[in-house]
Amino acid sequence: MLKAIQKKVCKYSKEEFIPRRNNQIFANKESRVAYHNDVSNAFRNKLSKTNKEIIKDYKVLDSILAEFGEITVNKFYLRGAGFSFTTFTNAKKMEKKQSIVYTILHFKS
Repeated sequence: MLKAIQKKVCKYSKEEFIPRRNNQIFANKESRVAYHNDVSNAFRNKLSKTNKEIIKDYKVLDSILAEFGEITVNKFYLRGAGFSFTTFTNAKKMEKKQSIVYTILHFKS
């Protein structure tokens, strides 16, 4: 028994095509790649503001640590250097001082 060939509409380009597989949703490879590139770019654009703030804060901390090594500084000193306290990658509760320390994680390469 022959099945009727059913056309599908491409998820990206909206053109009609005859699928080669029953789970095919894109008309061709170019449409598939372009769709996934658009999805990835939209995700990266959402994160770009946060990533820029983290990179800026990391550069401030890196410049201070390069000059002084390990050091404890006042938050007003960091603010004056351009550090933003609104973005961080990790928070740790310090038991002895009953305070929370906010950090930017650094992974050595």
